[in-house]
Amino acid sequence: MDKKIKKNRIEKVLICVEESINKDIIKKLEKENLIDEHSVQVLASFFSAFSDPTRLRIIDLLMKQELCVCDIAYLLKLKQPAVSQQLSTLWKARIVKRRKDGNQVFYRLDDEHVEKIYKIGEEHTYE
Repeated sequence: MDKKIKKNRIEKVLICVEESINKDIIKKLEKENLIDEHSVQVLASFFSAFSDPTRLRIIDLLMKQELCVCDIAYLLKLKQPAVSQQLSTLWKARIVKRRKDGNQVFYRLDDEHVEKIYKIGEEHTYE
């Protein structure tokens, strides 16, 4: 495609977008409390914790029962350091809680919201 034609198409799209702004909606939304930068970063971090297949498998296990790192590693056929790293990410995102019992650390889901989010994602995926 000719560069000039492509450039003209892009310019038309940009002009169309600018002309189609609904000023009433913009004014209304500007008055509302839109999510601030810090909150959106925290939320993005939370959702990014769900983006790894291993972390999802860990969440799936912890929905069934509190487990120690060794049990999770055995069930998922992974090395313990790899599981610990994923659990650390989940803990930082407040998806799991940990409890120490002697030398062992046990993990469980932080609260019922995590399970709900997981199940909603699962339902959405398989609709």
